[in-house]
Amino acid sequence: MVRIAAKRHRFRVLGVLISLTFLVAIVRHILLGGVSAAEDRASAFLLALDRADYALAYEYLDPEWRKLQSSDEFAGFLQSVRKTLGPCEERIWQDSRLTLSEAAREVSVVYAAKCEEARVTVYLTLRRREGAWRIRNLDYRSPSPRDARGRDGGNLYETILEDLETRVRSSAESQPSRE
Repeated sequence: MVRIAAKRHRFRVLGVLISLTFLVAIVRHILLGGVSAAEDRASAFLLALDRADYALAYEYLDPEWRKLQSSDEFAGFLQSVRKTLGPCEERIWQDSRLTLSEAAREVSVVYAAKCEEARVTVYLTLRRREGAWRIRNLDYRSPSPRDARGRDGGNLYETILEDLETRVRSSAESQPSRE
């Protein structure tokens, strides 16, 4: 009788362990599957930028970003970036990280890119919105001061920011006065 009870206990413990293993596998699949889908969206977004398909890339943006920047402003900014960096010949995935909070589920994806005029690190942050991963942030960073030089020897970021400021100023000047 004691042997039968011990065997039943072992089977219960084994059943609980198997159930926990499946539960962990399911949760892991859901979380890591999200990372994989976010990486796919990041790749599709960057491919659209490579092809200068800014309308498609704009569709991948988070609604909060689209509220702050029109499609034309977005395209103008990216054209400025492309003019400064040149086309990116190579991009290598480096890292992906999932962040969970009560407010949102986000994934950060990092690529090393070799562009015609500089080597940069591309940081993307994606947020799960409207049933899909949306680009929340895009950041180009130079890994070294030497690589931060553009074709005219100036700093790439200063060049991009100056071009953006010029566009904003000219856009503001072309708007009718509200007085």
